[in-house]
Amino acid sequence: MRSISAIPVQSGLVPVSGRGRSLPDRWFLLVLVLVSTALRFPGLLIPPTSDEAGFLLVARRWAPSADNMYGTYWVDRPPLLIAAYRWSDAFLGYYGPRVLAAILAAVLVVAIHQLARRLTGAGPARVAALIAAALLANPDLSAWTAKGEVLGTPFVVLSCLAAVSALQDESVRRRGLLAAAAGLTAVLAAGFKQNLLGGLVFGAVLMAGAFLTGRLTRREAAHLAGRAVLGASVPVLVIALWIVVTPAQFDSAWYQIFGFRADASRVLAVSDSNAPGERAAGLWLQFARSGMAVLAGVALVTCRSWLRGRGLVGLALIAMTAFDVIGIVVGANYWHAYLIPLIPDLALVGALVCAGRRWQGNLVRVTAAAVALSSAFALVGLTRDQLDEPGVPSAWDTGLAIAAVARPGDTIVSLYGSPGVIDASTLDSPYRHLWSLPMRTLDPELAELRDLLAGPDAPTWVVVVLPLDSWHLDQDQRVSSVLSRRYELVNQPCGPAIWLLRPSGDRALPRLDCGSG
Repeated sequence: MRSISAIPVQSGLVPVSGRGRSLPDRWFLLVLVLVSTALRFPGLLIPPTSDEAGFLLVARRWAPSADNMYGTYWVDRPPLLIAAYRWSDAFLGYYGPRVLAAILAAVLVVAIHQLARRLTGAGPARVAALIAAALLANPDLSAWTAKGEVLGTPFVVLSCLAAVSALQDESVRRRGLLAAAAGLTAVLAAGFKQNLLGGLVFGAVLMAGAFLTGRLTRREAAHLAGRAVLGASVPVLVIALWIVVTPAQFDSAWYQIFGFRADASRVLAVSDSNAPGERAAGLWLQFARSGMAVLAGVALVTCRSWLRGRGLVGLALIAMTAFDVIGIVVGANYWHAYLIPLIPDLALVGALVCAGRRWQGNLVRVTAAAVALSSAFALVGLTRDQLDEPGVPSAWDTGLAIAAVARPGDTIVSLYGSPGVIDASTLDSPYRHLWSLPMRTLDPELAELRDLLAGPDAPTWVVVVLPLDSWHLDQDQRVSSVLSRRYELVNQPCGPAIWLLRPSGDRALPRLDCGSG
């Protein structure tokens, strides 16, 4: 195999000595990472989100069975995500997942800087890193949480960096190793959230383009593609081996990771709830308010210029961005965290624009400053909200109130969803569904729930966070009937309804602080 550089390395990119621009870049990255990490700490004031609380519950009770690869609770997420929660919780305590998210966010900033530096040079790379750090500090994007998008997106960029490096390196052996690393990290990203396959898209377009333009021979392309496939197969083989040696089964695992999404999409499609539409409008508003829309607009206006200068990489970035946008649309729930995979896309395109004409670079730099300002305002708002007097108690507050009066052996169920209630209560739930969508998809008639409430393993506490007739569930009021017959309503001046299993006996009741709201 001949040694070529399919994507030219920027001149001055790798200094020949320890002096020059490399040292300032290190200091720049160090300061940026420290600042961006410090800006995540206001998020520690906020209790775990619904997803974080649910993932923690699944991870702590992980015991594979034939029909559920996680055992106690059911969730449609890959094992790598739940393993990350289990290990970080075990080693670092309750906030372990968010500490892990902070570490990976720092990795993301550094990876974006290094990739942009390879493609455009030092100046534009700093702008790209600043954009990424500012967006990751924006609490309105939920980037300070440990959601799957936050944990997985750094591996997407690492995959892109490895793919570009594989085409730039002159050593045949290193190029093969880098291609394998590109495949490995691309699939690892999908291990945190199934739609995080942007790294595979980027690498495939990049290598196919290099071959079609004659920058790679057929033999070279086959060599790199083979190594990439080999690297990508490693996580898949590890999960397959895990399934073989545990009670989990391939068919149920496949359904949890992939098949369920099709059934859930059909449930969402026939739902007449306005919530997805309202969240979609809110997602678009956040896209604009965070400055991401301005970055996208600048990229579109100047695309002819930066595509002409770096067409192959530009096409790969466009393909990856298009794939990420499709993932947002197909996701159908439109949570703010859906925007996180777009952070590296926009930051890297910003670097490409910066490397063009001076007016274009200045426009991106002004936009980057606006993005940082938007994140600063969002952080101030978050801190202010946390310091204000409390209003209506949250699901987490309700769980804490129940924990204060619970007795050994008590159990709890939250209707519908809100795993934070269960997590805060420290009680076990005998109902396998922690979220509303899996419940609506797998227990649509609530037969499983009714049998539980009417049976010998009925939970001690039932917290009704949403009305029982939400999504037209319990239209026949059979769940309501069971609650009225077997449970006592614990009256509260605010917050969700709390039901206590009869006979309640002489026991303390939970008290919620309604504040001034």
